[in-house]
Amino acid sequence: MKAMGLPKRLFSWALGVSVRAKIMGIGLGLILLFGFGAILQVRVSMRSVLELEMEERGASIARDVAARAADLILIDDLFSLRDLVKSTLESNKDVRYIFVLDRRGNVLAHTFGHFLPPDLQAANAGGDYPRGFRTEPLQSEEGIIRDVAVPIFEGRAGVARVGMSGERLEKILAGTTRRLLLLVTAVSLFGVIMAYLLTTILTKPLLELKDVARAVGSGDFGRRTQVRFGDEIGQLTAAFNAMADSLEVSRREVIQRNEELATLNLIAATVSQSLELQKVLEDALGKVM
Repeated sequence: MKAMGLPKRLFSWALGVSVRAKIMGIGLGLILLFGFGAILQVRVSMRSVLELEMEERGASIARDVAARAADLILIDDLFSLRDLVKSTLESNKDVRYIFVLDRRGNVLAHTFGHFLPPDLQAANAGGDYPRGFRTEPLQSEEGIIRDVAVPIFEGRAGVARVGMSGERLEKILAGTTRRLLLLVTAVSLFGVIMAYLLTTILTKPLLELKDVARAVGSGDFGRRTQVRFGDEIGQLTAAFNAMADSLEVSRREVIQRNEELATLNLIAATVSQSLELQKVLEDALGKVM
């Protein structure tokens, strides 16, 4: 029951705040909603594009290694093959490892210190190459590594494997997100300032109208408020002033009627006190005067 009553209390509290707070809250809420929605959409789109670009770049590097390694494998020049994978690794910052397997799956060259991790060798092994390469996302200590495999000489000479790090991708996404957050913050601050100015313009005549209504309610029918604009608030102010004028006229008529009735009551009381016509007329004339 308490949980069901909480939304009702929040709703009642929201309805009870001032018009200025409501307008500013609505404006700020819309800015934040659209701002964070845009940030999420940009992140999703950028991640998709950058991941595709990273795969294509990894496939390009792996194709280059495969093309240059084909002749070295055929002539069994493993020393030059090791130099090839090391130089390729050093010239590409996003590449975390490169290794070359023969057609039986034996390691011919790699960029690791002593030996190739056995689980890595089996992670992206076998299968077809639908786009001329095959990609497999692998979890590592530094995040997701995309392992790109390209066949050498259509697979008859082996496979070239390249591991592409997503660190640069994450940095780009983080930097873009920070810039978008700063932009949303700046727009939100500007929106709050504009909403404050707007609510000040809108609520000032309402606050004046509230004070005048209180004064009229306490009996001060001479108070009026100035009509500044021709909008709905201005029309409301003009209608209230007209109502106050009508109340003032009615009040004067009531006062006058009360005075007349009081005089008639005095005359009636005077007439009933004596039966002498001359005395009655004199006393009545005195009351009227």
